[in-house]
Amino acid sequence: MFKNQSSSKKSHTEFFDTTLIYFILMVLFVGIRILADNNLLNFFGDYSSYVFTVLIQIGIMLFLPIFLYCKLRKKTLKETLKDFRFGKISIKAVGIAVCIGVLVYILNIAVSSFFSLLITLLGYENLATSGTMDYSLLAFFIAILTTAILPGFCEEVASRGLLLRGFKNLGIKKAILISGLLFGLMHLNVEQFFYATIIGWFLAFVCLTTGNIIPGIIIHFMNNGISTYMGYASHNGWPLGDILEPLQTVATSGNYLSTMMVIFLILITAVFLLIWLTYLLIKFTTLEKIKKLSEDLNQTLTSEDKTLRINTLKIEIPFDALGFSIKQKYFPPLKQKVFLFSTIFLGCVVLINTFIWGVL
Repeated sequence: MFKNQSSSKKSHTEFFDTTLIYFILMVLFVGIRILADNNLLNFFGDYSSYVFTVLIQIGIMLFLPIFLYCKLRKKTLKETLKDFRFGKISIKAVGIAVCIGVLVYILNIAVSSFFSLLITLLGYENLATSGTMDYSLLAFFIAILTTAILPGFCEEVASRGLLLRGFKNLGIKKAILISGLLFGLMHLNVEQFFYATIIGWFLAFVCLTTGNIIPGIIIHFMNNGISTYMGYASHNGWPLGDILEPLQTVATSGNYLSTMMVIFLILITAVFLLIWLTYLLIKFTTLEKIKKLSEDLNQTLTSEDKTLRINTLKIEIPFDALGFSIKQKYFPPLKQKVFLFSTIFLGCVVLINTFIWGVL
């Protein structure tokens, strides 16, 4: 009884602390976006956008959640990184994560195009203005850093590391759904919300089932990195820069039946490969750990095998050992959800604002 009460209290404070931290991140993110959109951060001159990105990614999405978690949960940096599921990963798993990232990029094009068309039909018009694009090699490397490397690492820390730790006793379904929704809202843009939410759900599933945040970081980086590269490659004539031209030709041919068949075939193939590669990723992470545990156990029993006559040993490993619960174990009361609801409300207000006026 005392153990259950202690566990419930721990889940209570962990959930509350997690939602509080994420709410603080959202408020700061919105505040900086408002300052930037009103040209109040232009005192850095031509480097304002870079400072803005570094401030958000490294300051708000990386250092702040780690710092606040350490303080509120009274944990060391090493313990915090362990809680956020940072761990070793095999070369095979890295390679599979890279391939998954490519497929996620392909599917992301389809999903984002669909929702962009949908909100346009509903009356959305992007009124944000953009200056002259710099397509130099230096600009490309800076773009890779600011749109792929930093978001891939920093956003995963906040949205998968922090959130999934705090939601681990809500059950796998709620943990994935809520964390993905908050990840989508954190983008503060109606154009990015839908596909970011869907990607957030997938990355949360990957993080939980592999017990490691690294694959998600790799997938996130690959998706953003390929998108950035394709923009520069298409303009500068780099390798693979025209790889999408055949599809665009079919799409603009006027033969809608052929277009839909090509797109459908690509999507079905990509989804099939994504499912297969995700299975392989789980196989070379979680299942490898279980296999290693079984081998170690068999070695310890070898010396006693003749004496005890043990031929087989059946062991049931609870999912809790993987760092999450399949079924919901903690049901937070309404007063503990105040910061969760506040974060969702603030994100929705910004989302509606961007839908109506096209900008924050």
